[in-house]
Amino acid sequence: MAAEETLYAEVLSAIDSGDKNRARDLLSRLLKTNSENPRYWLWMSTVVETPKERVYCLKEVLRRDPTNETARRGLILSAAATDEAITAPAALPRRNWQAALAGETRPARPAWQTAVTAGGAALLVLLVLLGIFGGRIFSAIREAGVERLPTVDVAMLALASPSATEPAKAAATQEGSPQPLWMRLDSTYTPTPLAVNTPHPRTEAYRSALRAYERGEWSAALNLFQQVVTAEPDAVDALFYMGEVTRLDGNPAAALELYRKAIARDANFAPAYLGESRALLADNPKAVKDARKSLETALELDPNLIDVYTELSALLVNQGEAQAAVDLLASAPPAALDSPLFVLALSRAELAAGQFEDAAGDAAEAIKLDVTLLAAYRTRAEALIQAGDARAALSPLQTYTAYETEDSQSLAWLGKAYLANEQPGKALDAFQRALALDDSLADAYIERGLLYLEQVDGERALADFEAAYKALPKSFPAALGLARAQFLQDEAGSAYMQLNRAEGLAKTDSEKAQLYYWRALSLERLPDQTAQIRSAAVRDWEALLALPEKSAPAAWTTEAQKHLAALYTSTITPKPATATPTPKATRAQQKSATPTRKP
Repeated sequence: MAAEETLYAEVLSAIDSGDKNRARDLLSRLLKTNSENPRYWLWMSTVVETPKERVYCLKEVLRRDPTNETARRGLILSAAATDEAITAPAALPRRNWQAALAGETRPARPAWQTAVTAGGAALLVLLVLLGIFGGRIFSAIREAGVERLPTVDVAMLALASPSATEPAKAAATQEGSPQPLWMRLDSTYTPTPLAVNTPHPRTEAYRSALRAYERGEWSAALNLFQQVVTAEPDAVDALFYMGEVTRLDGNPAAALELYRKAIARDANFAPAYLGESRALLADNPKAVKDARKSLETALELDPNLIDVYTELSALLVNQGEAQAAVDLLASAPPAALDSPLFVLALSRAELAAGQFEDAAGDAAEAIKLDVTLLAAYRTRAEALIQAGDARAALSPLQTYTAYETEDSQSLAWLGKAYLANEQPGKALDAFQRALALDDSLADAYIERGLLYLEQVDGERALADFEAAYKALPKSFPAALGLARAQFLQDEAGSAYMQLNRAEGLAKTDSEKAQLYYWRALSLERLPDQTAQIRSAAVRDWEALLALPEKSAPAAWTTEAQKHLAALYTSTITPKPATATPTPKATRAQQKSATPTRKP
């Protein structure tokens, strides 16, 4: 409980200083720990960014504390209260200056005037109260204790809206937006701990610098950290943060000098080597060797510095050493598994190493640790797609693409996932969105082309597979799809020649089965059937039947037997209709010359 109260005190401090972003992050941590505390929800309603989020938070307050008048009035001002909340609004607390006026008499006003102005007057009074008492709001909340918050802070809720006079309209504009991910409170966002947080009792500038750093106020942070270094020349942590600020502000070369100054003052200060590696790669992406050496030094000096594992594993993956990255991450201390970024790095390394099921599982764990980590949704989806489970990839892709609308590859995967879930209309829309962003996305053309084939739309299928084959001439799915589209367009000769070109691209038994099936059909569709053409079709049907069981759909096996029965009676050297070709005979036939007649 002491830790929770300490965190709550930090929330109040952040709000006092006007740092809404930090307050929101800290409140998210509190709500993850204790989502039943109405205080936390009420404070969250004051730091969220949209009217929709604010209304959500206020309703959560009332779910836990139905008598909370602050939340009731907040909902009324947002024009989003339930009937119960509206029917019993509490009177505003009377201040001393109001009590002095209580004895005055005022002329009666017409009923219509009262009706027209009553709603606006309530808001006006709240705004006036804010103007007089606004500076005391946060201290009043502390004095109010655990059980009750002062009702005057509802005015702050009204002012936080984009338009206090049109709250319903402002809220309505948010309806088409996805729900903020932090609202899934079983696993809310947890800020990454600072790399270094050493006490500096001699100067307050250090704490102020850290707050500016966390807010992204680079110039202010740099000046404050410089004050620390001036007062404490041996403060290598302040030098490290000066480097971080400078790098994040877009000047990696200058940051590199600062990291190296820190190393010169303390060669055992591991975070400085981490910063050195980041600056080296930011300044020169080819400086991989030096960056790797810096990371390995940092790891040797401090095996508990989690960021080093994530950075070094990413570097190893980029160098094609995916298994080495997996092994490195496996050697990290157990506490690393509490970091969503570390678990995500593990998932990415496993994905690169071809360990798709492990990658999908660890990406799911990263999402549990930090539901706002969008990259984890994408990684999980990619791992599921690679594992052949496009159906399960739909959910993470829906989440990811709701927030990242410009990722063409993910939209192409989304289309594939919709197809796996038998939603062709949504699949087509996803493919079109993907190709509108990147018209060279070959796999989107392939998937959309397959959809058009299912819809017997040969013209559109042909256009898509021509684009895919042009981009990926070594792709068997693109080559096969082009032949199938040509076949659907009654271009049997073109389909046959395309399938001949694709033969060398078929590597798996399944791909070979598709090749034999469609080439046999194309041969039978050729005009001017000759014994040579019929013999070629026989070879393909027999080759299909000779493949291992389950290489092709059962219906294809049945179809092949029927076609062979008909072809055996019409070839130059007929075979018994009941004969079943043996694998040995098939291999011999595959080595025979391909018909030279051009269809």
